[in-house]
Amino acid sequence: MTEQVYRAVKINRGEPYHK
Repeated sequence: MTEQVYRAVKINRGEPYHK
């Protein structure tokens, strides 16, 4: 996946999403 996806997931979940 790309950083955009990770950022979108982070904002969507409303929590720091690190993988």
